[in-house]
Amino acid sequence: MYVPIDKDTDKNSKKVTGEILKAILGNKAKFDVIFGIEVKNPKEWVLTFNSDDFDDKIEGLSSQMTDEDSEILLILKELYFALNLSDILNNSVTDKNAKTLSEAMINRYDDHKNQLAMLKKVIDSSDKKHAKELKEAYSAYIDGENNKKISFEDLKKRIQKNLVDSELSQKINDLSIIGENTPTSTSGG
Repeated sequence: MYVPIDKDTDKNSKKVTGEILKAILGNKAKFDVIFGIEVKNPKEWVLTFNSDDFDDKIEGLSSQMTDEDSEILLILKELYFALNLSDILNNSVTDKNAKTLSEAMINRYDDHKNQLAMLKKVIDSSDKKHAKELKEAYSAYIDGENNKKISFEDLKKRIQKNLVDSELSQKINDLSIIGENTPTSTSGG
């Protein structure tokens, strides 16, 4: 039996579905939209599970949430962490699948060690300007620049911009190297 859905309901369902997917994937999501609640300040409800202050922010907003909203939040959070754990165990760059978290982290460290060695070879074979830029990019990613670490995307851009034309440089570029397996990376990229 066909039941027609009005356009407003369909539009709202698509909006909610989109926000749920954003939340599960670790992107910024509008939790007020997910919970279907009207709020005074919608910006307060734009959150991401991987932010350091997520739990504090949710605690501050919990008075506006129902028990059902809290259950939905818990389910979404579990899905996010399950995907995140899957990412850690199954490295998409090297196609290594680990059985334990320890094995996955050892693989990441080993991969990072090998990839860093490749980057160092590229640095050694680069002219002074490009070598300096490559070193600074990596340092900014690991240690920070102006008291803030650069993102993996920024690292990739800076590395790609300074690669010399060589087979090893191409290999680094093809692997989206370094950040995916960097020991400081917690979510697999």
